[in-house]
Amino acid sequence: MRQLGLEVRQPEGGWFVLAGTAGLGLSSSELSVKLIQRAGVLVAPGTPFFAEPRDGEGWVRTTFVCDTETLGAALDRLADFLDDSWSGR
Repeated sequence: MRQLGLEVRQPEGGWFVLAGTAGLGLSSSELSVKLIQRAGVLVAPGTPFFAEPRDGEGWVRTTFVCDTETLGAALDRLADFLDDSWSGR
């Protein structure tokens, strides 16, 4: 995810990763919906995972608990989505 230009918070012993979305111009909720609809990639808005929900805005949460083939395909779809979004398509 870092290679795709997202800020990533390294997990401290768990299955979940937080990725920063501030540079995409979408709220965490908007991005979560667009990713599932357009790329088939499931993430959750970061807001429910912070003591102060507003601190989770600009973050999405996901997990990488799957086989490497599925993970690779999801990251490819995420990359395509980001390329399309940044190019204004």
